[in-house]
Amino acid sequence: MEYHGAGLGALGEPEHVKQLYSVIAQDYTDRYFGDLSDAPIVDELISRLPPGARVLDAGCGPGTFTRYLSNKGFLAEGIDLSPAMLAAALEGVPQCSFREMDMRSLAYHDGAFAGVLAAYSLIHIPTTDLPRVLGELHRVLQPGGSC
Repeated sequence: MEYHGAGLGALGEPEHVKQLYSVIAQDYTDRYFGDLSDAPIVDELISRLPPGARVLDAGCGPGTFTRYLSNKGFLAEGIDLSPAMLAAALEGVPQCSFREMDMRSLAYHDGAFAGVLAAYSLIHIPTTDLPRVLGELHRVLQPGGSC
């Protein structure tokens, strides 16, 4: 299977995303869990955060960047819509917390995180839902936080 943004993006309803990732979770994890080719982008976020800050990895998939953030000393927490991806994340990154959650409605209080990362997850959000999702990500970000 090939996994490119165009092939996975804009799936529409959350249930479609869940179904897709329940099928491909293991293969996706096998292929991409160790892929840190985008770490320089995450490092840019890290450079704007205080040491040990709490960071949300929104749409964490198998936990690749959650683990990266944790290994850099941050209190990283991942959320994903896919139970299969969360199972992979829990197995691969047992030191972090993971929760099943839709980015359209985040179960966190306002300002809960100093940083928010949404790597490869916003591509699955329909354009009409992007303002709501971005509003939720902004809501859980501390004043002056980074994303």
